[in-house]
Amino acid sequence: MNLLNAKKREVSLLTKENAQLKLETKSRKEMLQRVLNESRVAEEERQAAEAINKRIRAQIEEYRVPDVMDYVQTAAEDRDLTKKIKTWERKADIAEMALTTQQKNWNKMMQQDALATKL
Repeated sequence: MNLLNAKKREVSLLTKENAQLKLETKSRKEMLQRVLNESRVAEEERQAAEAINKRIRAQIEEYRVPDVMDYVQTAAEDRDLTKKIKTWERKADIAEMALTTQQKNWNKMMQQDALATKL
């Protein structure tokens, strides 16, 4: 009888240990699955970053710096065009003032002509 009780306790302990081991196995499998998923996502992100890096490196290799003289010439042309714009704007302002003056003179002459024809 003693032997039977001892074996029952042993079976009970082994059953509890088996249940704990099953839970631990399940937990480790889930952890392994999470790690594999994270690893897959990290690999995809690495590949995407590598593709972007490759494209940027290709752009850097293709880039050619313009000659200094080209820049100087372009800057000089820009200053000349800016001066021409300012000159034309002043000429346009003067022409507008002349037009306004001529319109006033014209209106004045028309009023005088209208008065002269009435008299």
